[in-house]
Amino acid sequence: MLFCPESPRWLASKDNWEKASSILSEVRHLPMEHPYLQQELLELRTQLELERSWVRDTGFWSLQKECWTIAANRKRALLTVGLITCQQWSGTGAINYYAPTIFKGLGLSSTTTGLFATGVYGIVKVVSCGIFILFMADSLGRRISFMWSGIVQGCCMFYLGFYVRFTPNVGKADHPPPAGIAALAMVYVFAAAFNMGWGPVSWIFVSEIPTNRLRAYNVALASLTHWAHNLAVSKATPVMLLATPYGAYFIFGSINLLMGLAAYFLPETKGISLERMDELFGAADFSHLDDVGFAAKQAKEVAEVENIALPKTKP
Repeated sequence: MLFCPESPRWLASKDNWEKASSILSEVRHLPMEHPYLQQELLELRTQLELERSWVRDTGFWSLQKECWTIAANRKRALLTVGLITCQQWSGTGAINYYAPTIFKGLGLSSTTTGLFATGVYGIVKVVSCGIFILFMADSLGRRISFMWSGIVQGCCMFYLGFYVRFTPNVGKADHPPPAGIAALAMVYVFAAAFNMGWGPVSWIFVSEIPTNRLRAYNVALASLTHWAHNLAVSKATPVMLLATPYGAYFIFGSINLLMGLAAYFLPETKGISLERMDELFGAADFSHLDDVGFAAKQAKEVAEVENIALPKTKP
């Protein structure tokens, strides 16, 4: 981190435009006078001026006022709390904390086998998340990622619930039946779906929707929500598994399906610059400015003449 350049947006918020432009030029690998770079700086300046017109002070209570009294900011804060709450009640925390117990309840009676299955579960999470971040995060978009992963997670949880409910002597045999092996597979499918959807995308979404001034506050709010509900899930899971094991899976499954369906109504932020999030949430009007994507298209035409290498932009 010592060698990372400072954020151009933070520098711009401190009116250090010269250094902000220099770092942005270095990051984009473009000359300072390039149309793409100039358009991005113009959007940044416009967005900062809008923020300052709302609340000029940067104290704690001023940030609270800016977050909760301005409708567009309040909507984004509530979205943040809602998304992270849903993420934690998807059941991923229950599996993370009680995986050996859950695997034993699905038919892996051996402690060694249960611990091995837990290790495989961790590997599936890391690999699936890595694949998503590297190859799918920007191509799928936020809303579709939320929708498909929520539905798949819900189906996995419902299968586990039906298996535990209708399989006699589950967890007492030396080896799980074929349906039990499928149940174990559902745990891994759930892990892969979560880490290619609601797991990483929630954090991408809550970090990109706030204004520049409220970004740190919004992510901190998300972190507070995360750990509060993480604690609640860790305390509630053993009680649910002890009372009605299949009921816990049905509850998590229902929540996941609702998450997937509700995601349809979320605004899509794919391909939208951070500065234009205010426009997306109805807090600003950028119609008088060309979009960065449009500016990039114009710049590409210029580059073909001037042989300037441009970063690839997504439609």
